[in-house]
Amino acid sequence: MTSYKDAPTRIASAGGVDFAYRELGPKAGIPVIFLVHLAGNLDNWDPRVVDGIAAKHRVITFDNRGVGASTGKTPETIKAMAKDAAERYDSADPVNIGTGEEVRIRDLAELIARLSGFSGETEWDSSRPDGQPRRCLDVTRARERMGFEAEVPLEEGLRRAIQSFRES
Repeated sequence: MTSYKDAPTRIASAGGVDFAYRELGPKAGIPVIFLVHLAGNLDNWDPRVVDGIAAKHRVITFDNRGVGASTGKTPETIKAMAKDAAERYDSADPVNIGTGEEVRIRDLAELIARLSGFSGETEWDSSRPDGQPRRCLDVTRARERMGFEAEVPLEEGLRRAIQSFRES
């Protein structure tokens, strides 16, 4: 299998925009589409992460409109960015990749702080209790359509991610 760092950058035209993208992994099945943060480009992805997922699943990464090697005006919203991704994806259904475990945001923040050795204080704004207190992704589609099952529990995945970040 080609590593992400060696995958060729290709161009696909959709809606009058040329999108730069990379694709690797098995050609069959529904792809995992990586949406990079707003102005990030193809080179923001860690090949170790992409290669790990591409070992079992088709992966497509792409530059948003107006970013990197893609043409057009940069999307101003996540909705617009997702619309661009949908033009390269052959299914209308979103696919969540995760453990499927429910986690409270406070517990997640405390876990990341503990694993990373953070010794400062976390401030919680109790005047704004309208935020999402916990998160749980529905990973049914990933399991049913792609055969995806998280092989690493959340805490271990975070531990590995932090270690990888420190080593890079």
